[in-house]
Amino acid sequence: MSESEVAQLPEKEPRTIPEIKKSYEQLVYKSYSAILSKGEKLDKEAVMSLLQGTPNIYENYKEGYARANAGKVLMELGLGFMLGGALNNMMNVYTASGNTSSVGRVLMVSGLLVTIVSIPVKIEGTSKVKEAIQEYNNLPKQVSFFNKTELKVTTGSYGIGFQLRF
Repeated sequence: MSESEVAQLPEKEPRTIPEIKKSYEQLVYKSYSAILSKGEKLDKEAVMSLLQGTPNIYENYKEGYARANAGKVLMELGLGFMLGGALNNMMNVYTASGNTSSVGRVLMVSGLLVTIVSIPVKIEGTSKVKEAIQEYNNLPKQVSFFNKTELKVTTGSYGIGFQLRF
């Protein structure tokens, strides 16, 4: 391709991970999948990129996010089983012998059990994510050299000079 063809190609937009200064930005926890920074919701990759510098916090966040997702899936599966069982019971399906089918009751009971198991799994996952965000916010704030430096022009009895404070 010639230079003119390259110049005519549209420029690709960079990935939109918000620019966040790790040492100054406070994160706000809303839910395990909604972490806010400056009022903007961060996606999972952005939060993980912030936490990668601290291995313990990163692992807690990763494990908590996975558990909260697993709890959510189990809860939806359990509710689906209960709904399916209820619909089966409402249709009053008879077997060849004339008795009602027990499939609906089995689905409802198994759905109830799966839903009950999902609740502590999701609670544990969300608490781990919340803990990780709080630990990140409590990290000591780092001050860089360039944030505190001052360059001044000074005059004194010895003449004019520059003064650098850091």
